[in-house]
Amino acid sequence: MENIQLGIRGHDVPLNDPSALAAKIKELGFQCVQLAITKSFPNLVKANGQLDDRLVDQLTQYFGDDHLPLSVLGCYTNIIHPDQQTRNQNITRIKNYLDYAGRFGRAVPVATETGSVIPSGYTTKNFTPEAFKQAVAAISDLCAHAERAGAIFAIEPGRNHPVYSVEKVVELLDEVQSPNLGVVLDLPGLLYQGNVDQQAAILDYALDHFGNRIVAFHLKDLVINGPQITFTRLGKGQLDYRAYLKTVAAFRPGAKVTFEGMPLEDEIASQQILASTEE
Repeated sequence: MENIQLGIRGHDVPLNDPSALAAKIKELGFQCVQLAITKSFPNLVKANGQLDDRLVDQLTQYFGDDHLPLSVLGCYTNIIHPDQQTRNQNITRIKNYLDYAGRFGRAVPVATETGSVIPSGYTTKNFTPEAFKQAVAAISDLCAHAERAGAIFAIEPGRNHPVYSVEKVVELLDEVQSPNLGVVLDLPGLLYQGNVDQQAAILDYALDHFGNRIVAFHLKDLVINGPQITFTRLGKGQLDYRAYLKTVAAFRPGAKVTFEGMPLEDEIASQQILASTEE
């Protein structure tokens, strides 16, 4: 599709050699990658999940502005984990990624979701003021480190997390007034039965209120059946993907838009659907 850079998550392609993975993503016709290093290359990463000069030197031979550009350097983890030691380890790993982000290109954001106040799974406790307060504290800490490192830390709001709506993103930006805080916008990931018909208004609100903070967009379709949500290839669900992408492309020409949340074959099929609409 014109005026956007369409990408894919590296770990959706089952190759754990950096050279082979970068080559395959280019062969598939994608223009950028969301790279989660521990997921794509578990065989190369240290036990603590942190990056070092040796590994980054190896990866930047194939990934980065001069090779295959990154939309996001993914370090998705739980920054509000209930166990303080685990939480500290998770936050320390993100700080390590922020220290190395500049090696992958100019303004490559390091991104995560907030995670949950329980070790895993869904809980309504994530929607409490206390959970949001914990998220603000962790994000403030990470943004302070990002400022020192000259990097961008980005948060991805998610419907089941403390930052669960575009309105909560505005609240977060009011609380954490850091120029180094960005947002990964996954519009489908914010939709449910009660708001899917307002998806255009939700996108407009996001672009109007914090569009300058959005560093990347996510893309997938979704089928909503009551409380159950299934992500799927474009054209099979309830996302008005043409309107979504048209709005994004007009707002941010060249925006990095990454497929995620579906199998590789659905991502390839979705890419073909977008290509066919241009013809």
